Amino acid sequence: MKTVTVAEFNSAADAEPLHRRLVAAGIKAVLCDGARVEKTPTFFRPSAGVRIEVPRDEFETAFRLVYDWNSEQKTEGPDVSPPDKTPGVERREVPENPWLQA
Repeated sequence: MKTVTVAEFNSAADAEPLHRRLVAAGIKAVLCDGARVEKTPTFFRPSAGVRIEVPRDEFETAFRLVYDWNSEQKTEGPDVSPPDKTPGVERREVPENPWLQA
């Protein structure tokens, strides 16, 4: 069975909740826990090599589920955006930085 990586994590503990959700949704997800040593350090990807793989034919469904779950997670929680007017607080415009102008 050919598999495709649907998500990568730094630790198995971080990956386990998503793995359980995918399995509960009927996806044949596999948790692969193997540290990789890379020749050049990268700051854009997890370095521990813990990944969740799914069969190629289930990748689109799994990816859509992960995307939807991430969207739900980002919209949950308190709204921390500042209100338009806060009593007793004066808002003023911050001047543009002339050094950043092209």
